[in-house]
Amino acid sequence: SRIVSDERDPGVRVLAGYRFNRWFGVEGGYAYLGEFQFTNEVSAPTSGRLNADVRVLGLTLDAVGMLPLGYGFTALGKVGVFGSEVRTTRTVSGNVTPGPEATTNASTDEANLKYGLGLQYDLG
Repeated sequence: SRIVSDERDPGVRVLAGYRFNRWFGVEGGYAYLGEFQFTNEVSAPTSGRLNADVRVLGLTLDAVGMLPLGYGFTALGKVGVFGSEVRTTRTVSGNVTPGPEATTNASTDEANLKYGLGLQYDLG
């Protein structure tokens, strides 16, 4: 068998936020993390192809805490959720038989906690 892969579509992320005061803000966004295509070409004992196409999408929502430190510096703390959806489409050609767990179309939804710390410097 021979494995061929093809990564297509660059990922795109769009974010927007609102700062309520100098201490607190919220951010939200949409992420398209791209598409990945995978083909397994089989030649023995049978011949054919098993193709898979995977797309990953997501939404984010974060609470952002800010602590002004002076001299243009601000400490940042962020906590939020990333909700993702992974869409997989599988096709078969030739005499290849996929395993019983390989469904034709699948979609998996998942929510994950995310957090981070950072430091911001205002140039202006």
